[in-house]
Amino acid sequence: MVDLEASMKNQMATMENQKDDFGKQCETHLSTVFSKVDQIKTKHDSLSEFVSQLTDIMSVGNFLLPPENRPNV
Repeated sequence: MVDLEASMKNQMATMENQKDDFGKQCETHLSTVFSKVDQIKTKHDSLSEFVSQLTDIMSVGNFLLPPENRPNV
């Protein structure tokens, strides 16, 4: 009976350690995912700013064209 109790305690400790290890793996994975999301958002914001500036430049450029050469936007 003592062996069974010791075995059960050992299994419980092993399961607890596995749970902790899994939690740490999840935290690491989530941290990596959030970091990549931040990188994507930064790139998106930079691209949006670039497109906005390019649109402004094109608007001015189109205005300088003779009316017959302006694109219909």
